[in-house]
Amino acid sequence: MVKVNWDEGAASGGKPLFRNGNYLVEVAQVVQKVSKKGDDMFEITFTSVDFDFRTICKDYIMLGGNGLPMGLRRLKALGFKKGDDDINAATVVGRRCYAAITTEVYKDQKQNKVDGSAKGSNAGYWSEKSPPDKVVSNGAAPTDGGSTQDDGTVPF
Repeated sequence: MVKVNWDEGAASGGKPLFRNGNYLVEVAQVVQKVSKKGDDMFEITFTSVDFDFRTICKDYIMLGGNGLPMGLRRLKALGFKKGDDDINAATVVGRRCYAAITTEVYKDQKQNKVDGSAKGSNAGYWSEKSPPDKVVSNGAAPTDGGSTQDDGTVPF
């Protein structure tokens, strides 16, 4: 028997949330933007490789200004290296890494996001070749977006 958590689905805007943990993700979409301060950045959409490529969250990679050091660590985790200076949206799509996923409340709705301060990570990312110690995989389905246990709750 599966428990249905009606409140969780409403709190997340109806989107099923992934529980907190480290996931193998793939960049599905990249939009090049300019920050409020005028710095170039990528808005990326991650999908979960182990869960039917469901969208897991959006994230940002800063390409200038104060966010550049974090952006460079994230690009490194995505497989770029020093000397790769012609990086554009097309060269980022399809890249994989592991990402530390957590849950936050934004505009009164729960949503997944990358935990940029995850211990041992490159600003929330690990390279595909050097995964974190613990990874959520197909053996443990995503659940209620905040629980650290797989309790069978379905968030819809």
